[in-house]
Amino acid sequence: MELIIQIISAVYNFLWGDLFTIPLPGGNSMGVSLLVLLLIPTGIYFTIRTRAMPLRLFPEMLRVTVEKRSHSHLGSISGVQALVVSTATRVGMGNLVGVVAEVGENWATVRTLVDSDTEMGGQLARTGGAAILEGDFALMGEGRLKLTYLPENSELIAGDLVTTSGRGGVYPAGLVAGHVEEGRTDASGMTRYAVIAPETDLDGLQQVFVITDFTVNE
Repeated sequence: MELIIQIISAVYNFLWGDLFTIPLPGGNSMGVSLLVLLLIPTGIYFTIRTRAMPLRLFPEMLRVTVEKRSHSHLGSISGVQALVVSTATRVGMGNLVGVVAEVGENWATVRTLVDSDTEMGGQLARTGGAAILEGDFALMGEGRLKLTYLPENSELIAGDLVTTSGRGGVYPAGLVAGHVEEGRTDASGMTRYAVIAPETDLDGLQQVFVITDFTVNE
């Protein structure tokens, strides 16, 4: 493990370490890394080759972003909601936290997705197989929940992404709930389920995005 950490650190320092520094006013300086030197000319090159596509399609980006949600798709969300959720997923902050259970004048209580009372429609992103995400008292202490009512003969792979399906009307479809940690069989030995690790760091939350309105077509 120590060797792996050393290799990762060496690669990181090679790509992001300062090759040289540029003096700035006030006695400060700015370091320039190898990756920055590669990205800037690469960005200029592809901007020219695509005839400034980011600039040409900027109005289209704005149009799609402000586009209202579709009423013809189950659990659809608006363009702005999709943008925020997508951005949150990529930068590692956000994903599904839970549902507001109680509100006050300037506060709210949230029932997290690992709560034993949680139950929502879920699906495996890789296969599209529908199932049920539900909290479990025994798993709650581990910060985990389970995916039950799996399709017959469904294949579970550790790391499989699990999203909401939109069924039940509580959550929009397509929100990232977590990933498969392992498959298990219940005490009877008859029913399979998957242990799900949330993508959200529930112990380190500082800010959340609240979806207050969406349409679910049953």
